[in-house]
Amino acid sequence: MKSRPACFLILAVAVAPCLAQAPAGEISGVVLDPSGSVVPGVTITVTNPATNATRVVQSNEAGLYTVPALPPGAYNVKAELTGFRTIERNNVEVQVGSSNRIDFALAVGEVSNVLEVTGGAPVLQTETTSVGTVIENRRIVELPLNGRNYLQLASLIPGATTNGPSSSQGKQRMGGQRNSFTLNVAGQRIHYNHYALDGVENTDLNFNSYMLLPSIDALQEFKVESGLFDAEYGRAIAQVNVSTRSGTNQLHGAAFEFLRNSALDAKNYFDRAGDPIPPFKRNQYGFTVGGPVVLPRVVNGKDKLFFLTNWEGLRERKALTQNITVPTLAERKGDFSANPNIVYDPATRVFDSSGAVIGAPTPFAGNVIPDNRIHPISKKILAFFPSPQSAARSNNFINIEGRRVDADQLTYRIDLSLSGARHGDQHRHARPAGGAQQRLGPRTHAGQLGEARADAPAEQPHLAARQHGQRGQGARHQYSERQPALLGRAERQHRHDRQSRRGERRALHQLRHHDPVPRQLLLDPRETRAEVRRRGAPRPLQPDRRGRDARALHLRQPLHA
Repeated sequence: MKSRPACFLILAVAVAPCLAQAPAGEISGVVLDPSGSVVPGVTITVTNPATNATRVVQSNEAGLYTVPALPPGAYNVKAELTGFRTIERNNVEVQVGSSNRIDFALAVGEVSNVLEVTGGAPVLQTETTSVGTVIENRRIVELPLNGRNYLQLASLIPGATTNGPSSSQGKQRMGGQRNSFTLNVAGQRIHYNHYALDGVENTDLNFNSYMLLPSIDALQEFKVESGLFDAEYGRAIAQVNVSTRSGTNQLHGAAFEFLRNSALDAKNYFDRAGDPIPPFKRNQYGFTVGGPVVLPRVVNGKDKLFFLTNWEGLRERKALTQNITVPTLAERKGDFSANPNIVYDPATRVFDSSGAVIGAPTPFAGNVIPDNRIHPISKKILAFFPSPQSAARSNNFINIEGRRVDADQLTYRIDLSLSGARHGDQHRHARPAGGAQQRLGPRTHAGQLGEARADAPAEQPHLAARQHGQRGQGARHQYSERQPALLGRAERQHRHDRQSRRGERRALHQLRHHDPVPRQLLLDPRETRAEVRRRGAPRPLQPDRRGRDARALHLRQPLHA
């Protein structure tokens, strides 16, 4: 049971390289004061309301800030600085591969006075010269798609057109379901497109088409981009970036079923009266479930660990009609007189000393192969060919056979969010007045697997303090650590015991060296963190009833040199 949290953490870290190139957007801008001057040191907080994932940065000397590597979604952006009113910009839509500019104009006032901005004009894309259009999840799911291929919606993009398969060879190689559509962008050839799925290469190098076609219920959005895009893409004329959905703090799910049946089909106008409707049955169904990873007494993934699973199945049964050409009755007997192509007798070829053919072989008389010249094995193979249904030389046999398609697709995604609210460390060291001062911290590593790391101020957690003083020098050490949710109770108890033993050794060392240790600064090592939090301050050691200095008697175990 104790190893399960570690297994989940190892699994999440192991898949991090797979998401290293995940498609993301960014938010940037400049902060100005009422006079129009730039304001450095402004704290910019970007929060995703769906997952409570938070990114914190500060504006630089030029008043500029940038929050990179943001997964697609809606974000709330807040700017705050002491002496100015806090400004919040809500529902800022970050799309795949987009660079959104949000500028702030601070007003003098109290920090508690919050100016909240909702709605407003769409964010201008002034940070890039590329031309692109994003098809978001709502249009992907709600608009009708015959075959559930998201690229059909590319026809909504200016300058883009969709066509049939690029080639029969490519369609057969990709299984028939993957390469059923081609995309032309800005009048360029269909082979000049580059496809990426969650930042991973999704282009078939043989036909320059996409390889994997994810279920539309698993997609967050996709973007078709052309023009002068960033150098990270390169190579192609158009970029098709697809982003999958992630789980949120709310458990959500959906199930679907699309049914097509010959019983519901109309009869073909050109069919003869009495001809039955060709049999056809197609069922496309599946489900999508996403939310926080919650395992009772093991892990609570709210605000940090999310999953999304999608499964889609396809079952298709239909009759396939084919017009093919088989040997005529005369050709089955060796009579090719109706065939304009001359049939030569291979036994009449003449070779020179080097093995080269001299002249041309003699054709069969009347273009008829004698029956004794037909090999018995050839006659056995010919028996597997069906007899023609008409006297025509071509397309003389109509074949009707059943076509069976059984396809299943499983998509799953796990997101682990690391931020200061879950894991942070704070270290402070100070010297008495008159000496050199040095301060390190606080430090917080915030972000998501596959994203760039950002340094930001951490919150002030509860401090479990251990203090001691020495002659001529005062020192104070503060240590705090918020335990990750994946650590078990046994691990936390082990850390507490280890810190207690460290305090015991330090106290005994002072007693042996006869250093005067103020009683009020020596803490009771038996006190737990829960007691410290309940009392609000650590409890010092006290002398016994006879007034002796019994500090050493409070040590749980005597330590030997």
